[in-house]
Amino acid sequence: METLLPTSPVKLRARFYKPLKGNVLGAQKVSGIEDAKALMTLSTQKVKCGLDISDFLKHPYLWSSRDICTMLEPIKILIVEDNVNDAELLMNQLHRTGFDVEWERVDTELDYLIKLRPELDLIISDYTLPQFNGFLALDLLKSRGYEIPFIMVSGTMGEERAVEALKHGAADYLMKDRMERLGSAVRQALEQNRLRRGFRRAEAAVLEGERKFRALFDAAHDAIYVLHNGVFVDCNTKGQFMYGRTWNEIVGHTPDEFAPPNQPDGSNSREKAFGIVMKAMLGEPQKFEWMVHHKDGRT
Repeated sequence: METLLPTSPVKLRARFYKPLKGNVLGAQKVSGIEDAKALMTLSTQKVKCGLDISDFLKHPYLWSSRDICTMLEPIKILIVEDNVNDAELLMNQLHRTGFDVEWERVDTELDYLIKLRPELDLIISDYTLPQFNGFLALDLLKSRGYEIPFIMVSGTMGEERAVEALKHGAADYLMKDRMERLGSAVRQALEQNRLRRGFRRAEAAVLEGERKFRALFDAAHDAIYVLHNGVFVDCNTKGQFMYGRTWNEIVGHTPDEFAPPNQPDGSNSREKAFGIVMKAMLGEPQKFEWMVHHKDGRT
């Protein structure tokens, strides 16, 4: 016969069976406090269950398969629902699908704004309430700028309104008579939100790296020019000073445009610039003398 440990306040689901014959790890009898302590961490995944010893002593035969310590995923949810029974049904469904839910229920705009905070993991809102509605709740969430997944539920919302909810920014919508999809919908919404946050962190890291590079680039004591196909695409502050021109006056031009027709060694400026660039692209270090025309006419 199979029984389940209560999921609250103990945050674990485990199965209990009659003992098996022989010395089998799969079934062990809890004979005392030390055995109970040992079984508190016994699983193929070595997960600490956090059970009270008394819970093991109440159930002398514990099956220690890989399912012994299926830890519930903690989640903080704000429920926008005027029907207490419906809210509890939602939470019970989430418990059954592996979530340890910490939740609060509101049914007015004022209470919603008071409870709306960035540390929430999820918001589940009814489509329509006597003094409030799901679309307004979603708008208020967006106005706060919080990245919290929002799932809308309804017993009456038609397909058109459901599509509108998704376009409006909801992560998903569910009909109240089809709550078996709630667990998967919540997991998908949480995962998508994690991915979005990860992308934004990566994007911010790239921007910060570019900012630091730009600071070093501009602070260099040597003139630095970046060329593509022989045309300036960037230069630092020192490079602008050397030509006596602004960044916008340099970018988009070729080196020979700011040089006399011939260099001091008698070579053609355009041909010499082209040769220098080609050799540099092949990885050959270049050291050369180059005469430029300053904006004020100086050479």
